[in-house]
Amino acid sequence: YTHWGTDSRAASQGFWEYMQLYVAEHGLWPPTGTPSRVLVEMLNVSSASEALTWDGQVIMNDCEILRTDWFAAAPYQQWVQFVEDSKNMWTHRWGDHIVRTFGVAIHLEDTRVEQMHLLPYAHQDVCL
Repeated sequence: YTHWGTDSRAASQGFWEYMQLYVAEHGLWPPTGTPSRVLVEMLNVSSASEALTWDGQVIMNDCEILRTDWFAAAPYQQWVQFVEDSKNMWTHRWGDHIVRTFGVAIHLEDTRVEQMHLLPYAHQDVCL
């Protein structure tokens, strides 16, 4: 990924609560080790003992390189199925960037995540 952005509160209504249910149900928080870099940056946590809060920060996935085999694997697909079963992608307009950001943050190993700082990128404030 190239950069972080902030999701619209209107387009993420209820997402944070569902994400917390998912990590609790699957025993993903607190993590068994150090929280992932993506999770640390996104939630501003430095240890598993800190309370989780989210200010809407997401990876802007307009420009990313990814391995589709990892996204097709069971852990990530369980997350996607959980989100799809909620039907909130349809009723609250949860977007792919929010689903993918959290899926990566809670499932992908740090050694497989790379922020591409050198790629220039600009994004308007509002997408219409």
